[in-house]
Amino acid sequence: MARLPTDATLPVDVVVNGLPQTEGVDYFIVGRLIVFDRALLAGPPPSRPRRILAACLGIHVGGDTLDVHYRTGGTLRAATGLDIARC
Repeated sequence: MARLPTDATLPVDVVVNGLPQTEGVDYFIVGRLIVFDRALLAGPPPSRPRRILAACLGIHVGGDTLDVHYRTGGTLRAATGLDIARC
C-alpha cells in the first residue's frame, strides 16, 4: 500500500520495479491510497556489489520500487521511489 502524491489527479499510471501495473488487476485506488493485490517489499536499496551482481544475472534484488505518473494542472508529472507501507 502507498499514498498517492498530494497533487495527483486520477487517472494515474502505476509502475512497480519498472513494470506497468493495471488498475483493477494489480492494484486498486481507495481514496488517496494505492492498494496492491500482492505484498510489496519495502526495504533499503541493495548494496552496490549486489546491484552489479543482480544486473549481470538479470534479477531484481532488494525492496520493490514504486513510481506513479500523473497529471496535475495539465502537466505530466512523475513521483518516483514512493514509500511502501508495511501492512
